[in-house]
Amino acid sequence: MVTIGHKVKVAEGHNPEVCDRERTIGFLRDNQLAFVCVDEPQGFKSSVPPVVEATSDIGVVRFHGRNAATWEQKGLAVQERFNYLYSDEELKGVGAQGQGARWQDYTAPRAVQ
Repeated sequence: MVTIGHKVKVAEGHNPEVCDRERTIGFLRDNQLAFVCVDEPQGFKSSVPPVVEATSDIGVVRFHGRNAATWEQKGLAVQERFNYLYSDEELKGVGAQGQGARWQDYTAPRAVQ
């Protein structure tokens, strides 16, 4: 769990086998904790299925990129693994057009282009 500023707490699950969606989303909603939606390549054992849920008054999306070629490669730097430039259409598809967006920059400067 992460605190943004001094007010908002968010939770992100990385293991699809551990996350009981109904129970987890219910807990977050009941406690006004923001669920972190993750956009990443799908079809891998490590992939977390895309879940878009609003559990508090803030929404958070982590954009890991969709670079399937490097997703599970060993020995890569973070900048190489997450090296992906989303198209405008892809960003619209994950609701990234909202106000107040903040970007975590893994691959400077590509992540914020």
